[in-house]
Amino acid sequence: MIAALTSCSSSTTPSGTTDTTPHTPGVGSWFVVNENSGGGALSTKTYHVVNVGLTYFGKSNAVVAIDTIFGTTDTVALAYESNGDVSLFLPRTVGSWKQWVTLPFKSQTTMVTRDTDAATATGSSIVASGRGSSSFLVAGTMLSTESARLVTTITGGIPTIEDFHFAPTIGLIAMDSVLADQFTYTTERKLVGYSLK
Repeated sequence: MIAALTSCSSSTTPSGTTDTTPHTPGVGSWFVVNENSGGGALSTKTYHVVNVGLTYFGKSNAVVAIDTIFGTTDTVALAYESNGDVSLFLPRTVGSWKQWVTLPFKSQTTMVTRDTDAATATGSSIVASGRGSSSFLVAGTMLSTESARLVTTITGGIPTIEDFHFAPTIGLIAMDSVLADQFTYTTERKLVGYSLK
């Protein structure tokens, strides 16, 4: 869900933020993510925040960041909930199914969403659950993170398990890992640089 440039290491932590109040990156902020898609294949993307506070696919107060490289645009959209949780926009490749899913970083609860794609009649089940807290080293700074797991099951398919680690002080996901099973990661995306406005 994120991507990056390894050579970027600039970071700015906004003053007055705490681990209980997520910072919202402003327009002009950027963040860099490295993605390892198994087999050692590493890709890098730099996302630029282009809009904040808009309504995006029905969710208000969204932050939208894009990366454009070689004519292809990759979009990341987050919305910061009043209780400290974060909603993530999931554009899936199954029919026209697109939706927001709330990751319970702060509330540490379990939420179940069921959906049917009208275009394909494909059903899905999404379970989001809290996974405690940890910390990650990002651009030379140790950041406290809150964790959540997302398990997506599409009718007739194998569940996709994805772990997210959110750093409230910067308002960004520090790491996102897709698991092949409970113990083996197939894709890891790590935040390696950022600059906040």
